[in-house]
Amino acid sequence: GPYETNRFGDNWFIGAAGGVNIFWNDGIKDFKVGPSIDGNFGKWFTPAIGTRVSFQGFQFKDCKLDNRDYRQLHADLLWNVTGSHYHARDRPWDIVPYVGLGIIHNEDNGNCPFAFSYGLMARYRLAQRLHLTMELGGTTTFDDFDNYGHSASREFGDNLFSVKAGL
Repeated sequence: GPYETNRFGDNWFIGAAGGVNIFWNDGIKDFKVGPSIDGNFGKWFTPAIGTRVSFQGFQFKDCKLDNRDYRQLHADLLWNVTGSHYHARDRPWDIVPYVGLGIIHNEDNGNCPFAFSYGLMARYRLAQRLHLTMELGGTTTFDDFDNYGHSASREFGDNLFSVKAGL
């Protein structure tokens, strides 16, 4: 069933993806895209519930439209919506929303704040142990991540949105 647990050695996965991201805060009037890469590993505890640890980064354009390097490490809770209702042999597609916590590091100014991660992943089974993944994701962190916010307020306000594809 969809909530039957498996053994510790079962259902581990690794993934790699690439795509683009957009940095957004109130100061940006013109959106520019930057490159993004992602590597992750995780485990499905049941066909519906899993976790992963993800490392992503590369560059984003800040509110002055300057290229900035960043790195992010986050742990996510995954919920396979289709895995909750159908057996894996009955479906080639999976829809997987996720939420998580982590840190994001701005390589240029040294800021390393706490961040929320969230998104939606679609997986298509190419073979028994191989999936094509497409992901729309987001990260929200403190307003001073790009060094242009109000550091005294400690309010959330800087956002990084990404579109990625991988295996």
